[in-house]
Amino acid sequence: MRYSFLFCIFFLIGGLQAQQTYTVEECENQFLKNNLLLVAEQFDVDASKAAIIQAKVWDNPYVSGEINLYNPNNQQYFDVGTAGQKAFAIQQLIYLSGKRSNEIALAKTNSAMAQLQFEDALRNLRATLKQSFYTIYFDSRKIDITSKQLSNLDSVIQAYNGQAMKGNVPMKDLVRLQSLYFSLKNDKTILVQNLTDEMQKLKVLTGQSTDIVPVITNLNKYFSAKKIETLSEDTLIKIAAENRPDYLLAIKNIESNEFNLQLQKAIARPDLTLGTAYDQRGGAFNNQINLTFGMPLPVWNKNKGNIKIAEIQVKQAKTLENYALLQLKNEVSATYKKWIEANNNYQFLTKSNTASFEQVYQGVMFNFKKQNITILEFTDFMESYNQSIQNFNEINKVLILSSEELNKALNKQVF
Repeated sequence: MRYSFLFCIFFLIGGLQAQQTYTVEECENQFLKNNLLLVAEQFDVDASKAAIIQAKVWDNPYVSGEINLYNPNNQQYFDVGTAGQKAFAIQQLIYLSGKRSNEIALAKTNSAMAQLQFEDALRNLRATLKQSFYTIYFDSRKIDITSKQLSNLDSVIQAYNGQAMKGNVPMKDLVRLQSLYFSLKNDKTILVQNLTDEMQKLKVLTGQSTDIVPVITNLNKYFSAKKIETLSEDTLIKIAAENRPDYLLAIKNIESNEFNLQLQKAIARPDLTLGTAYDQRGGAFNNQINLTFGMPLPVWNKNKGNIKIAEIQVKQAKTLENYALLQLKNEVSATYKKWIEANNNYQFLTKSNTASFEQVYQGVMFNFKKQNITILEFTDFMESYNQSIQNFNEINKVLILSSEELNKALNKQVF
């Protein structure tokens, strides 16, 4: 008995520790520290910076040598002394026609693209985090409300069940109450399933192993629409075009392909190999020092194929930029319209007398227990009350989620 009691205490303490309260800002901090996808994206950024370093590096010089293996006059092997023969040369490849500058510019552009890809991943993941955070918050409230109704309804059903067995109340009244109970129970099951899915997302995003209990400190910024209402749709599109990393990435992709085209044209022009050579006895005179140079003749390979590919890729990048802009405009427009609808619903909600919901609910429960209202009136009210209170939470949730969706579409905190 003693061990069972200790086990229960341990289990309860463990259950309490299995949850952690976080504000949305604290969730974001955990997300920035622990999210593995962000870490993986950061590796691409670091690798692209290393590519810039590599593009700036000169090719290694080429050293060659020649020594005598056998002197037939003196019948001597490896005759490399003052009367023998040895020769050495060192050569350096020098890029011409701006190849190095184009390679460096291309590497820098690719590094900027990697940074934009990282920022876009950050934008999408952060939006997903906030969506899950606020969904969990409001769905938890829905579950709490439904659980409270189920508890109250359960006590009513138990009382009715005893009276029905005695024949004091019709069995159909008990069935009607049970039907309402099962309907609420099903609603709660669906909410719990959805909340579990969102909790899994949030835990993965923040790198947590325990459930997160969202704590809201300030929702007024979402419910005050004056700032966003002063902005036109064209202004919002302009803001998005200036801030969206995915659109800026499409623009930067054009720049990258244009640098690649310049590089391919430069590759078609030959480079210079410059060096110096020493020859002890094999030249026109002893201890001869020469200046060496060489250049390939662009007869067969003029890099025409790669130049054509690069030209096509520039055209493709410009087409993709137009598509990205069209996608951005439509996304901002659609998101803004959804926010307007959500805000209108909220404004209508604030004009309703929702503050009296709980008072009316308690009054109906009291009068029903006193048998001042019929079972039909009670169940009708419970269904209406449940729908109204759930809609109240849903309208608040939709406004916040649509606000965050607009933040994501603009990549700017307008709320």
